[in-house]
Amino acid sequence: DLWINGQRLDVEPEFTENGTETVFELNGTSCRLITVSSGHRRSGLVHALIVNNKEITPATS
Repeated sequence: DLWINGQRLDVEPEFTENGTETVFELNGTSCRLITVSSGHRRSGLVHALIVNNKEITPATS
């Protein structure tokens, strides 16, 4: 499931060679969520958010 601001989006991920890619629109803006394996058991999955063909860097605390 993909949740944004407490709302569940009705989208289906597409399987790719390396993981999944979920394409959706947010307020008319094209977005993609790409999920791939890190290749390391402890690291798990790696996610990338692409908005208007630009990768959004993760927030730091």
